[in-house]
Amino acid sequence: MRRLLTWQGGGLSRPFGFPMTSPVQSLDRITQGLESAIISAGGTLSSTSASAFDTFIRQCRTAGILNKIRMYGPIIGSNLQAALVAIVGDGAGNFTFTSATGVNLVSGDYTESTGITGNTSNKYIDIGVQSTAATGAFGFYLRSIIPNTSARSLMGANDGTDQFFVQQTTTTYIARFGKTSGPSISGQVPIGSSHVDRSSSTSIDYYVNGSVVQNVATSVTPASIAIPWYVMARNNAGSPVQWCAGPFSGYWITDSLSPTEVLDLHNAINALQTALGRAVV
Repeated sequence: MRRLLTWQGGGLSRPFGFPMTSPVQSLDRITQGLESAIISAGGTLSSTSASAFDTFIRQCRTAGILNKIRMYGPIIGSNLQAALVAIVGDGAGNFTFTSATGVNLVSGDYTESTGITGNTSNKYIDIGVQSTAATGAFGFYLRSIIPNTSARSLMGANDGTDQFFVQQTTTTYIARFGKTSGPSISGQVPIGSSHVDRSSSTSIDYYVNGSVVQNVATSVTPASIAIPWYVMARNNAGSPVQWCAGPFSGYWITDSLSPTEVLDLHNAINALQTALGRAVV
């Protein structure tokens, strides 16, 4: 069952308890809200992890992209329940905190130093978000190369001809954000951050670790789909398909970002991974 808490963005000063000669930066309210949501879900957040996430939030705010984050699952905390807590933004600086559903996942599938590891048969994360925008972006942080022996979906959903996903086939990896046209790149999905960004009806880009690897200019008009997105699989008109083991250590949905903003987001995410000892790039 998802838990939803609300928290206003911004810093919070502590009125007492610290000497004037030793100022201490308090945790951002978003970080405090995430920690509260993790505790409500049955987990804890260490001071090291809280500090790492707090740095991520501050980096995003400084770069001017924080309000463009519509969902971010950092996959952190003491246990699987903690790792399923995500932040959800309204585009105006307000954030709620929700628990995604780990379908068939068990406690041993998660460690903070690795992320969440699934399988190729029945484990995935239902993030409960549906696509409603004609433009936007989504992505994930992958820590290992996926074997290309059969098709695997890393994130997304599709309903008929409206498709929003990243899929790896035996020869290529492809991305969709609306309809059936999008990047198709030879090889396997690289480790690190993948970010799919549709900035207009005639432009969709696939970024790897902050750098664009392919743009497709085919004109499409994305339509809303009334089914939730999955991570570690794809929601195919209501049924999970093409499960992918990962491991994954983050996923996100954002407004469309400029190339500079995509790099800023990657740098903030990778800094978080580095602080947690699980960066791969």
